Amino acid sequence: MGGIILLQTPTYTPKMYSQPDYMGRRVGKFVETYTSGAWVETTRNLFVYDGWNLVQELSDMGNVVRSYVWGLDLSGTLQGAGGVGGLLATVENGNLFDYSYDGNGNDAAISDGLGDVVAYYEYDPFGNTAYAAGPSAATNPYRFSTKYLDTETNLYYYGYRYYSPELGRWINRDPIEEEGGLNLYGFVGNDPINAYDLLGQMIIWDQYVLSNPHVKNNLRQLNTAIVALGHSDSSFTLRVTGGDRYKDQCGDIRSSTDDSIVKGSSQTSPHLISRGARAVDLSVTGISNNVFDEALKRTKFLPANTLRNYADGHTHIALPNLRKYYVK
Repeated sequence: MGGIILLQTPTYTPKMYSQPDYMGRRVGKFVETYTSGAWVETTRNLFVYDGWNLVQELSDMGNVVRSYVWGLDLSGTLQGAGGVGGLLATVENGNLFDYSYDGNGNDAAISDGLGDVVAYYEYDPFGNTAYAAGPSAATNPYRFSTKYLDTETNLYYYGYRYYSPELGRWINRDPIEEEGGLNLYGFVGNDPINAYDLLGQMIIWDQYVLSNPHVKNNLRQLNTAIVALGHSDSSFTLRVTGGDRYKDQCGDIRSSTDDSIVKGSSQTSPHLISRGARAVDLSVTGISNNVFDEALKRTKFLPANTLRNYADGHTHIALPNLRKYYVK
């Protein structure tokens, strides 16, 4: 949880404590308010998880407050995108509520069992609630990027860090340090419209242009496969170091990210948009090549396309040269 155990507002009320488990997941949330010269505990919630997805909220007596039902998230897997866009429904007091999302995995609306909209949200690019309506709008905790909002602090809990939509940044440092970028508090490269963060740890494709959704989805699946092989999400990093390319009028191959000439690039490189934009370059840390290669077999990336031994140490992977994998 990035070392955050106590959160307190400037007015000293309320005060919120968090209790982490062995994986760093928040399994307890305790809120105190200052009343008549003393701190008094007003809320005590316990959390039960499946991986990183919250499945039950319990009271201090062990009674179920809410249950959560999850499906495929934006990665097309159960937790490859950290659950973003994957919360299907909640059950509260015996009532079922269904979630609807916008294209970035933000909770846009909640419907009850009769199909009536009981909560509706609109957000600015950095997650501030621009508009909210409906009888359940204030009490529903899952909103921006399908993350849990602590209304006491107006901070979103991402798993490893807390995010402030008012500041547009994290309030604690990146646990993977500069591997996630030079700005240790920056949120998805200051581009939350086109990117999202899984657990507050990393930006999978960093600032590089990757226009092919097949590449993005399979990168998420690669991350999930590495975790499935027994490596915690905090123990390794997949950082994009090269994305799409294009050929200019002079025949030079340039990066779609900053328009710089890519020296030594093949005229038939799978990075080229004209060749499907099927490739991505990665800096891989925290796992062996054997683990990476085994995880790669669980994606659509073609193992035979994997190239290493570059001067900067990056790993090149690419999808098969088939039209169905070309960017449209």
